[in-house]
Amino acid sequence: MTTIPRWVVSLVDENFSALNADAPRDLEATFTWDAVLTDMQTGVQVSGAAEISEYMTSFEDLTVERTSAVVYRDDYATFTFRYGNEATSMSAVITFKIEDGQIAHQWIMADQPGGYGA
Repeated sequence: MTTIPRWVVSLVDENFSALNADAPRDLEATFTWDAVLTDMQTGVQVSGAAEISEYMTSFEDLTVERTSAVVYRDDYATFTFRYGNEATSMSAVITFKIEDGQIAHQWIMADQPGGYGA
């Protein structure tokens, strides 16, 4: 089994910490300037680090928690997480394409019919 570079797990955790803290600039810093977010459930696609940060922080009282180890291979990091607020909590899978220490593409596969943050 290959050891996962510590910086990969740190990047994942920094991304989630910034989202939970509602810190758009810190969240934006985890993405490349031309990053893409794709919500596989809804088909929503958001391009650009600032736009992704704005989109992800637009959900009221959203919290995220990683619920599995991070699997990393060939510049892709994948893990499961729970997201929601006091009223709902759902499970999902995220895959990050990582380039130069930042997230270049994020795919979200959620079990909620309305997608991430619904």
